[in-house]
Amino acid sequence: MSNRIFLISFFVFLNVLLGRLFQNTIGSLCFIELVIFAITNFVFWNFTANTIKSWNLKWNIFKDFKLIFIHAGLGLSTSIINILIGQGLISIYGIFIYEGYTSFNYNFINASHTNHIAVNLMCYFALVFYYLYAHQNIIGDEYQLKTNSGENSKVSVSRGNTKFMLSLEKIIYVESSNNCIVLNTAKGKFIKYQSLKSFQDSLPLNQFVRTHRSFLVNMNYVDGITKNRSGDGILYLNTGEELRFSRTYRNSIPK
Repeated sequence: MSNRIFLISFFVFLNVLLGRLFQNTIGSLCFIELVIFAITNFVFWNFTANTIKSWNLKWNIFKDFKLIFIHAGLGLSTSIINILIGQGLISIYGIFIYEGYTSFNYNFINASHTNHIAVNLMCYFALVFYYLYAHQNIIGDEYQLKTNSGENSKVSVSRGNTKFMLSLEKIIYVESSNNCIVLNTAKGKFIKYQSLKSFQDSLPLNQFVRTHRSFLVNMNYVDGITKNRSGDGILYLNTGEELRFSRTYRNSIPK
């Protein structure tokens, strides 16, 4: 978190520095305007940071560089909202404190706001790459841990009064059902009272992929994929079964 605050603080300072270049006076009012913009920027980007983090997970540009256009739109939108909030606070302050107040910032299309938008966009993309880099490091550490430990190659299951270890290679797909999950194998189905997400978190990376809110699929059993216009589709398994996949998880499915 400290790295994120430092990153945001850097762009807040840069924004104030560039904003000062377009101030036409060095009076206290101009100083107050810069302070308001600085505080607004710092609070806004820290408040928005978790949302940007969730956008990264949904539209990971490391997986598809075309998604950068989505982030460009989101970055521009959030930057404009940030500037409008700051401008609104300055306007409210000026109207109630100074009689006949006129700010250079009232003219929205000016060099100052052009710089505000540019710096805010840089701040947005800096946060995007900060979270992507952090996420890649976490994934890499988890993968290394699972590889080195040799754990998670089997899962404990039971049938009747007998408990035994089932090899993950034999699990074709996992399906959520009420308060439990069903492990589908060639030799039958096994039930575990566990959430689909917690089971997924215990598995080695890459082998099993979340394709739907109800399905977790062993990609070694996937023979083909069909996508429709909406982004949803069908997975064809070499067992002859067909499973739906949701557009929400399509970026997780190897191409």
